[in-house]
Amino acid sequence: PAAPAAPKAPSPVTPRRNLDEYTPRMNAPGTKVIFRTPNNKPERTGAPKDELLDEFASRRLKIVSVAPVAAPKSTEGPAGPRPTYRTPGGPVGGVERKRTPGGPTPAGDMFQPMTSYVNKGDDEKNKRGGGGPNSGSTRGPTPEEIRVSDFRKRELVFQPKRKRLPPGKQVKRTEITEMAAHKKKVRIEDKIVVSELAQRMGEKGRDVVNKLVKMGTMVGLNQSIDYDTASLLAAEFGWEVENVAFNEADMLSGDDAVDEAGMVLRPPVITVMGHVDHGKTSLLDAIRNAKVASGEAGGITQHIGAYSVEVNGKPITFLDTPGHEAFANMRSRGANLTDIVVLVVAADDSIMPQTREAIAHAQKAGVPMIVAANKIDKPSANLEKVRKDLSINNVLVESWGGEVPMVGVSALTKEGIDTLLETIQLQAEVLDLQANPDRAAEGVILEARMEKGRGIVADLLVDKGTLRTGDFVVVGTAFGRVRAMMNDRGKTITEVLPGFPAEIYGLNDVPSAGDTFNVVKTESEAKEISENRRKKIMDEKAAASAPKMMTMDEILAKRDTGGVKELNLIVKADVYGSAEAIKQSIEKIQSTKVRAKVMQSGVGVVTENDVLMARTANAMILGFNSKPDNKARDVAKREKVEIKFYSIIYQLLDDVRAAMENLLEPLRKETPMGKAEVKQVFTVSKLGTVAGSMVSDGKITRNAFARVTRGKDTVAEGKVVSLKRFKDDVSETIKGQECGIGVEGFDNYLAGDIINVFHVELVKQTL
Repeated sequence: PAAPAAPKAPSPVTPRRNLDEYTPRMNAPGTKVIFRTPNNKPERTGAPKDELLDEFASRRLKIVSVAPVAAPKSTEGPAGPRPTYRTPGGPVGGVERKRTPGGPTPAGDMFQPMTSYVNKGDDEKNKRGGGGPNSGSTRGPTPEEIRVSDFRKRELVFQPKRKRLPPGKQVKRTEITEMAAHKKKVRIEDKIVVSELAQRMGEKGRDVVNKLVKMGTMVGLNQSIDYDTASLLAAEFGWEVENVAFNEADMLSGDDAVDEAGMVLRPPVITVMGHVDHGKTSLLDAIRNAKVASGEAGGITQHIGAYSVEVNGKPITFLDTPGHEAFANMRSRGANLTDIVVLVVAADDSIMPQTREAIAHAQKAGVPMIVAANKIDKPSANLEKVRKDLSINNVLVESWGGEVPMVGVSALTKEGIDTLLETIQLQAEVLDLQANPDRAAEGVILEARMEKGRGIVADLLVDKGTLRTGDFVVVGTAFGRVRAMMNDRGKTITEVLPGFPAEIYGLNDVPSAGDTFNVVKTESEAKEISENRRKKIMDEKAAASAPKMMTMDEILAKRDTGGVKELNLIVKADVYGSAEAIKQSIEKIQSTKVRAKVMQSGVGVVTENDVLMARTANAMILGFNSKPDNKARDVAKREKVEIKFYSIIYQLLDDVRAAMENLLEPLRKETPMGKAEVKQVFTVSKLGTVAGSMVSDGKITRNAFARVTRGKDTVAEGKVVSLKRFKDDVSETIKGQECGIGVEGFDNYLAGDIINVFHVELVKQTL
């Protein structure tokens, strides 16, 4: 028989789990504990927690997840926005997706059995270098990890990229510190408004104004102060001022350093000056062998002309300036840009007002002078008188022991012309005039105008360097590229050497006569300089128009001139110099009763805009060698705007004076005719009260103006409407006769009243 089966060995008792190891972790606030059976089936999910723990301790249940229930997390991390990762059916960016109707269960329920416990203890954090911002990591704070589990794959860990810091640099807060004293700097231009400076310094406007008052500067918040004042003011508040104003001198002085090298002789520039009609232009014509003076309107050179001639193979440049008093500024410019002044004096007229002015300009500019005594062919010529009058005006000629050469000439017979030219060349050799042709060009605008079909034309004189076609030029507020050039003979040229005149095209605006032109490297430089100059002019105009504190004398003077009438004018001329001269001559017309105001002056034809402006301002348009275009003519006729045209400046100024006088009310002039004393008062039917009077002086005339006085008081004024001698109406009564007098609108006569009779006429006022 089979041996009995050996008894089964008793099964080893499975030791219970020690709950002390798990309790702290499971009892943490907000912790979710999931229990499962060994075959991963849910077991007694509704059972009390104590029973579940007991079964877990006896190993009949296992814990598959002990994890905190995290709140939805922001996608912003320490290093910026965290990337969002989408997994198959799982959470996105660490946030559980909501269950959709009819859709799968959330990923947290679907994969809960396969979720593994993730330990995020402090040990692991420190191991990964996330112990805190100052833990010594070179990668900064550790962003929170995103862990996703999938039953088909091993656990995936997505770690956002962290901003890498320089080695050894720790993350710490930026401390706000106070600005160092040496860094308290405010940048301004040449001028700044007080309120703006206060704002930049962070000071109260009241405190800044008070500080200015203590410094002795009386300005308000909305007024400007210059750089020097701003520097002193800012220093009072512990600030430093830096001048950041645009400095065009740096752009225009690049060639000054090389100006000494490569110097060559240049032609002398001769300015011909003198009194009107003393023969300046005729003398130039004689030199140039051209007859252009005979057609000049009124015998006046209206423009500055520049001509270059050759004498014995050497060039000489002549400038002709107008002699009329209105062109004083043009003569002054001519004296300042010349090397030698030829003073033309008529031998029969000797020294005249514009001659004295020309002498003053030449002496002020320190320019050598040569006297050309013209018209010596006339029988009335008196050279000795010319020498005497010159000495009276501090010009001592060589024949009288002085240093000023004097040459007798005749523009009509050409006598003395060669001697005059030789004297000019000799004087130029003594001056040793030199210039550097290899530098950027620089010179002076002689005249500028707008020409139909050609645009803006500028006559200029090159002083330094060589001006070439294609150069970028800046002059005043105008700039442009030289498109073409012509010499004084009308020939197209490509370059202009020092000491020679030329006519250029290509500027964007009409420059002012006397402005200096410079050649710059690029168009952008020219534009920048032009815009800066324009801004300066606008700032100066704004400052000039800003309200200023007035003294009591100024207020009273303004009140006294409150009734002054104004004649508004718009001036258009063919060239800028003429427009400028006319404007200044008009403004010099003095009168306490009426003044002429040039609202606008310019060059070119009279346009529709000029007419519309004249209509708005109730102004008259004056055209000097300028005509209106067809549209402007039609608009002027429709709007009844008066346009007058002139070619001689005398007529223009005379008409302006006449127009100013027409604005004045005529004066009432009373001439005494007679006087009568009231002896008795009568009442006459149909006439009313009549003063029975005795004519004591002169005569009394019907319809004459009468004034009734009683003692020192005037009691009535009016026309003599009735005059009777006895019962007869008479037209006049004479001294010693009795008569009855009736004054219009008055019947309150008393014995002893005096009736004075006057002849009244309206007299036109003068300036």
